[in-house]
Amino acid sequence: MYKLYLQITLLLFSLQSSLLFAQENEVPTEKYAGLKKTFISVEIASLTGDESLLINQSFNGFDAYESTLSARLSLQYRMATAFSIGAGTGIDHYQLNTAIPVYLAITGNLTKKKLSPFYQFNIGRAFPWSRDKEEFEYSGGWYWEASVGLQSWISETQAIFFKIGLQSQEMSVEYPFGWTAGGRTIQEHKLERLRAGLGFNF
Repeated sequence: MYKLYLQITLLLFSLQSSLLFAQENEVPTEKYAGLKKTFISVEIASLTGDESLLINQSFNGFDAYESTLSARLSLQYRMATAFSIGAGTGIDHYQLNTAIPVYLAITGNLTKKKLSPFYQFNIGRAFPWSRDKEEFEYSGGWYWEASVGLQSWISETQAIFFKIGLQSQEMSVEYPFGWTAGGRTIQEHKLERLRAGLGFNF
């Protein structure tokens, strides 16, 4: 729990600092919306969730509760203030394995003001960083994320944002099992996480 509190504190401190910077560098409101059709979004976030499914498996010994890091990079095209579409990738660290998601991103601002709420939905597939670890073989699966947040423009073409939402990632692991030689079993995992992040659009 201490790691979670520390990460949340750092995220909130970074958000406060970013908003103060934005206030000091204010530009006319009418210049914000729709100014840049194509933009790049980068983000770093904290993933927090329960790993209790793994506790009954003697081969790993992971903690039941984990808080890990995540990052995203996407290229998007703004078709309207409330609708942008694009593609992205990133990295998610879990105790089970590290995943590389590749996804379709849909984002939209709800107002044209300097400080605006927004939504984001990602869906795609994720792949394990390491497919083989000793006698274990990993496979990825479907990934999705739904989140809401606040975005603040700091110039005519740049904005900072904070968001929070839910993320789900499928992953499976195949490993030796049973008394017979060559016996193996497959364990399916659905890694569901609370995701809180800070990012930058430019």
